[in-house]
Amino acid sequence: MKKIYYLLVIGFTFLSVNMNAQESLINFEEQLILVNGESINVASTTLKGEEKEIIKQWNSYVKKYIDSKMKEDKGVLVVNKIVLEQVTNKRGDLLTYIYKKDNVVSLNVSYKLGYDIYINSKEYENEFIGLNRFVNRFVYNYYNDYLPELIKIEKVSLKKLEKENKKAKKAIKKANKNIISKSKKITKSKKRLTSLEAELVSETEKDAKQKLTIKKEELSSKVISYNSAIKMSFKTIESNEMIVKTLNPKIEEVTNDIDKIKLSLNEVTMLLKSIK
Repeated sequence: MKKIYYLLVIGFTFLSVNMNAQESLINFEEQLILVNGESINVASTTLKGEEKEIIKQWNSYVKKYIDSKMKEDKGVLVVNKIVLEQVTNKRGDLLTYIYKKDNVVSLNVSYKLGYDIYINSKEYENEFIGLNRFVNRFVYNYYNDYLPELIKIEKVSLKKLEKENKKAKKAIKKANKNIISKSKKITKSKKRLTSLEAELVSETEKDAKQKLTIKKEELSSKVISYNSAIKMSFKTIESNEMIVKTLNPKIEEVTNDIDKIKLSLNEVTMLLKSIK
């Protein structure tokens, strides 16, 4: 769909479903928008999902009720000279403006009765309520299909995050064990080095002294190796702690998103039952 030219929201919320926007994806409002220099009252909502899919589903939804396909005219979806019984028994034009806004799709629907006459909540209260219900019904049906799939996607994302988090914590645990193990070996090796030093001082035989020297050098190399391993383990702990620190809020965010989506799905289910 082509983009709408010079579309600017200049109104405020007049009507809304009694739902907390922080808890629900569902939202409805009346807005006054400016399209190509003309002020138009619309029933407006924002939707999660792909713009193309929403346009496709909206077209199918409209065709179901008026048995006529919407046509695009300069970025606006239009069905001219129809009677939409859900709104009014007066003949008019159904116009739809769909565009991307802040990572969501904005769906704006108006009903034009005549030249520069659009139904609104002030002058055509009952008709606007009917238009709002018509839009609402679409949103409920759309989300009834979309939200379960979204929950699956979010759960896959959460599972990946939790797997990464678990892996990082496991690496931290393993590194800590390695530090303890190598530290014990260093302590034991240093005691042995002290003992070898004493033996070297007291040893007079050349061959025996040489063997003790070799043992001392080998043990000193091991101590250096243990220290290097400990340093690597500390680096491993540091990097994985940063991963955990980064992942924790993401896991919390996705978990909250899933809860929010489930809440919205429950609302949709109840609302669909109420309008049947």
